[in-house]
Amino acid sequence: MSESLVLRQQLAAGGMLYQEGDEATAMYMIQAGSIEILKRSNDGFIDVIETRGPGQVLGELALLTNRPRTESARAESDTTVITVERKRLSKKLSEADPFVKALFQILAQNLLSVMDKKTKFEQSASLEDLTSED
Repeated sequence: MSESLVLRQQLAAGGMLYQEGDEATAMYMIQAGSIEILKRSNDGFIDVIETRGPGQVLGELALLTNRPRTESARAESDTTVITVERKRLSKKLSEADPFVKALFQILAQNLLSVMDKKTKFEQSASLEDLTSED
């Protein structure tokens, strides 16, 4: 019997899907509801940096690159997500053409590199703002 690639998960409003720094075990597509993407800022506050809705994906970069989560995700409203677990995705990718698999990983690494540079730039700009307030 074939094992399904995806599972459905229900989250009540305010429920955490994952936290910044967590190991990535799955990626998600929002089927209904909305998810807030949260990031801890340099001043220690947690900011909502984005809200995603039905049809949008989250958690894919950490899953594909084996890096910890770079943000947190919290249900803004009662939400249903389609969950693709790492082990199931890995099995499907192992069956895929090696070129397609390598392409997926390269694209994810490139996007992550851009995100890392953006974060460093923002931190640098934030430090400059603090030192110029004197």
